[in-house]
Amino acid sequence: MPATLLALLEQMNIKAPTIVAEIDGEVIDRQKFADTKINNGQKIELIRFMGGG
Repeated sequence: MPATLLALLEQMNIKAPTIVAEIDGEVIDRQKFADTKINNGQKIELIRFMGGG
């Protein structure tokens, strides 16, 4: 398992500026992705907003 939220996103080939991340119900500031440690058992939700009509 990747050690940080940013490492997880990189492993999943997801560009950080395109998503909002939430860990255990707390929205994580995009500037803190590299410093945010992740652990087994945490609920991680990644939300990508899409435009359309």
